[in-house]
Amino acid sequence: MKFVLDSNILFTYFWENALIHKIKGSIDCYAPEFALQEIEEHKQEIKEKAKLSEELYQQKKNKLKEEVCFISTEKYKVSMKKAEKSCPDKDDIDFVALAIHMNCPLWTNDARLKQVISLKVFSTKELIGIVF
Repeated sequence: MKFVLDSNILFTYFWENALIHKIKGSIDCYAPEFALQEIEEHKQEIKEKAKLSEELYQQKKNKLKEEVCFISTEKYKVSMKKAEKSCPDKDDIDFVALAIHMNCPLWTNDARLKQVISLKVFSTKELIGIVF
């Protein structure tokens, strides 16, 4: 089963007991490539919340890149216009466009994205019900 993961779900990868670690073998994970930039922009916050050294942060980030397939905008740009029309938040357009392009659900805890009619959206709680 394929899922597009939003930034906040990706951020949880750095937490030791995050759900993503427990289900990563059960689902195929995808995200827009620019999400890696967002992770880097929030690096200090992630390190503080997860209590990580710089070295451990880098190790986990490298492992994340192995376990999540990051897709360049070029691959899903044909779905951008549809995403722009239906997405309630411009910051989420790439995630919505990628999910539309891949015809797969989006894993996010942002309730506003449930409004995107052309997309299945699952919260972490809902995903637990599917996977376990």
